[in-house]
Amino acid sequence: MAGSVQNTVDNQDRQFSLRQAYDQDQLIHNRFFITLIALSAGLMQLVFLVPDMIHLSQGRARLASLVLRLAVCCACLAFAWANHRGRVRTYRQYCLLATALEAAAVLLFLVVFLQYDPPHYIIQAMGMMIIIMLVMIIANRYRYKLVLSGLSLIAFLVLSAVRLGARLDLNEFLAGAFYLTVVLALCAIFSRRLDKHMYFEFQAKHQLIHLSSVDPLTGACNRTRLIEAWNHWSAWNRRYHQPLSLVLLDIDNFKQINDQLGHQEADAVLVALVRLIQGQLRDTDLLARWGGDEFVLLLPNTTPEQAVYAIKRMQRLLAFKPLIGSTTVRCSFGLAAMQAASSLDDLIRLADKRMYAAKKAGGNQIGTDSLPVTSSPV
Repeated sequence: MAGSVQNTVDNQDRQFSLRQAYDQDQLIHNRFFITLIALSAGLMQLVFLVPDMIHLSQGRARLASLVLRLAVCCACLAFAWANHRGRVRTYRQYCLLATALEAAAVLLFLVVFLQYDPPHYIIQAMGMMIIIMLVMIIANRYRYKLVLSGLSLIAFLVLSAVRLGARLDLNEFLAGAFYLTVVLALCAIFSRRLDKHMYFEFQAKHQLIHLSSVDPLTGACNRTRLIEAWNHWSAWNRRYHQPLSLVLLDIDNFKQINDQLGHQEADAVLVALVRLIQGQLRDTDLLARWGGDEFVLLLPNTTPEQAVYAIKRMQRLLAFKPLIGSTTVRCSFGLAAMQAASSLDDLIRLADKRMYAAKKAGGNQIGTDSLPVTSSPV
């Protein structure tokens, strides 16, 4: 029962993390399109000033239109600049800003609509239709788009009825309301289906990447992912003159565990070991399965002394926390530090040599460069 609950929680966490990754991916890949839309929206406010200045008869109405359109224009251009420069860093931040700008544009439309005497209902209804389509098409959280579009439609219909009163033909009003509602419904359905399709596509792509870089049994990274991480971090650490440590670890007497408990329980020990170690790692660290019960720890920006401290912390956990049932395991560790000309194979060979020196010394040890074997703290 507890395991089932934990699996449910883990699945929910993975789905939440995947949704966050999808949102961030949308923000990055739509950055140019979003910038273009915001820039166009700002410039269109200047274009709409022309008919306002021509058709608005009162000076106060013209002034109100001028001030509001210039304010929205500046806001759109500022958002376009910030988005283009990467100042909008999270999808949540983008959604809030985009929704605020869209709400300001709708409010501007309604205020200018009220300035006309009398306003032309059919023409303004077509303008509201375009606004609804744009709100539903532009990338944003679905509920934000739906709520803003629905409130905009209701506000437009109510203000139209109040502003025009008896001058509003009932048939025209009902026809406009019907077509606006249909447009909103169709855009809402299209937007929802498109969002789901794109999310499922991202999920499938992410799953393929995950399967190609993760060991299917333990959940640790595989050799391919280790090599990619090594290429990245070794280049980065050499460029900025930062340390990098590599640790090779192996379970002591794993064959006896396999013989006594069976293959399935022994596999469960490997899975539990990976979870325990991963729980002690930083985001930049990487644990990869090298083969059998051997694992590689890649520790960027970590000195040998810091790596030894981290290993001793893992040893203490292994000593007092059974991995499965009452079974506790011990591991031997081999530590190697990156040098100027070190390759991944060089560090693996050196760490492997020191790990086997630790095993020969009785196991549950740390093989280092300064001492053949460093005793564990337990």
